Amino acid sequence: NVYFINRSNFGFSIVEDDVSALYRVDSFGWNFLRSILLILLGLMFLAALAVLAGSIVSFPVACLLSFAVLPFALAREFLAQAVGQMAMDYATLARLSGVIVDLMKMVLPDLQRTSPGDALVGGLDLSWIFVGETAFMQVAVRTLLALILACMIFEKRELARVQV
Repeated sequence: NVYFINRSNFGFSIVEDDVSALYRVDSFGWNFLRSILLILLGLMFLAALAVLAGSIVSFPVACLLSFAVLPFALAREFLAQAVGQMAMDYATLARLSGVIVDLMKMVLPDLQRTSPGDALVGGLDLSWIFVGETAFMQVAVRTLLALILACMIFEKRELARVQV
C-alpha cells in the first residue's frame, strides 16, 4: 500500500497518470544505445527516401523533399487525428482526407512514436523487442521498399555523355 499525507493547508489532487511504480531493469548506457539505434532507424528511412527522390529529381529537390517529409513523419498521428476531426464536419472532404491519411500511414513511419526522448527523460526502458519491431517496420519494410524502387528507377534511367 502507498499512502500520501498532505501536511499543508492547501488541498491537492493526484492525477492517475502522474503516479507510477518504477523498478530497475537495465543500465542507462544500454538504454542510451537502444535510443541511438532508434534515431538511426529513422535516419535510415529519410536517407532511403532521399535516394529515391534523387533517382527521380535533382539533388536539391531531393534534399528539400526529404526535409519536407520529416515534420509529417514526426506529426503523423496528430495529423491523422486532426484530419479525422475535420472529416466529421465536412462530409465531402471525408473520402479524400481518408485516402490521404491512409496513404500517409502506409508510406511514412511514425517517428514520434519511435522517438526515444520521452523515454530517456522519464527514465523508462526501451526494450530490445521495441527496437526490433521498429527496425523491422521502418528499415526492413519501408526503407527497403524505397531503396528497391530507387534501384529500379536507376536501372531504367538512360545514361548520357556530354558532347562538346
